Amino acid sequence: MFLKNLYATLYLFWQNTNARYGALINTLFFLLLIGIAVVAVVRAFLFGMTYRKPRPIRQPVPDAALTERAAEALSRAIRFRTVTGERAELDKLVTWLKSEYADVFARMSCLVLPSGSLLLRWRAADKSELKPVLFAGHLDVAPAGEGWSRDPFGGKREDGLVWGRGALDCKGAVIAQLEAVRELMREGFTPRRDIYFAYGHDEETGGAEGAASIAELLQKRGVAFELVLDEGGVITKGHLQSRLHPAAVLGVGEKGECDVRIVATARPGHAAAPPRHTALGILSEAVCRIEAMPRRRRMIPTVARFLRLSGPAMAFGQRFWVSNMPFFNGMVYRAFARDEVTSALFSTTFAATDARCVSEPDRLPQSAEMLSDLNVRVELLPGGCDPSPVADLRAPLCRTLCNTINERFAHLPCIPTIMETSMDARYYVPLAEHVVRFMPIVASNKAYAAMHGPDEYIRESSLGTAAELYAAFLRKI
Repeated sequence: MFLKNLYATLYLFWQNTNARYGALINTLFFLLLIGIAVVAVVRAFLFGMTYRKPRPIRQPVPDAALTERAAEALSRAIRFRTVTGERAELDKLVTWLKSEYADVFARMSCLVLPSGSLLLRWRAADKSELKPVLFAGHLDVAPAGEGWSRDPFGGKREDGLVWGRGALDCKGAVIAQLEAVRELMREGFTPRRDIYFAYGHDEETGGAEGAASIAELLQKRGVAFELVLDEGGVITKGHLQSRLHPAAVLGVGEKGECDVRIVATARPGHAAAPPRHTALGILSEAVCRIEAMPRRRRMIPTVARFLRLSGPAMAFGQRFWVSNMPFFNGMVYRAFARDEVTSALFSTTFAATDARCVSEPDRLPQSAEMLSDLNVRVELLPGGCDPSPVADLRAPLCRTLCNTINERFAHLPCIPTIMETSMDARYYVPLAEHVVRFMPIVASNKAYAAMHGPDEYIRESSLGTAAELYAAFLRKI
């Protein structure tokens, strides 16, 4: 069909040369096409030069003593099996934190909520008119799962790495923050504004009792923040899979999400004499239809800015289409079709994450849980959320954060993006002018991908650098 259309177009183009002024019109039209193509190619070549071109990352060498303390503290924190719902382990971790950082807790107001979440307040030296800042994180971790080469809760230190569940998500960030505060207190530093630290206990399952309760308490007290800094993006060594283009990726917003239960029903029986359609078969077809359903894609301004700032890390083909947005948005979607993370920024995504029916292989289930005209029932589950507002990195404290990053990592671009998943930050949105999701931790693509998989780890040097960057940021705000 494409060849036929191309032939018809060329034939009409050729026939037009026989008409009056046809040759002139064709020539002008041809020159216009050539001009557009040349401009598009030149824009693609110059695209990476429009913004600061990243260079291979030069990670500063952190203080050796600070790095050693932070690494040992994280190793011990990982040994507490604080999988969401394990209240006894959570209480042990909180007790250990109070003991390990006794000097920090002694100078802060500490509140342990009935649910187990932790709220700390570091008061300013004098009564300040400046709005406070909140550093958020969580103490719970995802289940370990299988496939680990090391004990997921052993906290093993090996070859400059700390291994274990929660090393990167997000006990590492919590330890780095507490180490930063300890260093500043030892220097005699007192912040110019109140600083809060909120550590939830159930972020991995939605934060409905942890961060939500903390936010509700703060709202009742009338606390409003100028900035909330939660977990999220990191300092990646290879942005968009490029090995030579590191970047600090800051989450300035979150996509909305909802959880649904799909239930299919059918006549029960024995597997030896099944009906034409079993409940599991109906459910499978329903999921396949949803997965195959075309989704409307669109380019919101924040994602467009993310792509433009990421230009130097792209292959020329991707850079060609991105540099000529919005005229080629459709081709941009195609160019990133195999990049699951980036393509998720263009549209709604769907993922079937859990299926249940029967455990006996010879018995047919009467119902199966996992929209169509199939015999299925769809239930909306609690815990969903709308898309969050987008933070402005040009705001004073956001700009201070980016400047602090640039001071530690020369020539490193700060790239705003939309987070594909929701986190505790969503509960603090009503209390804050700006909410940024970022951990100043240097991580490779492999390390970042292992956060909820086997063999999660963090470099000890990255942990020390994160503590120093948190301290530098605290000094400036």
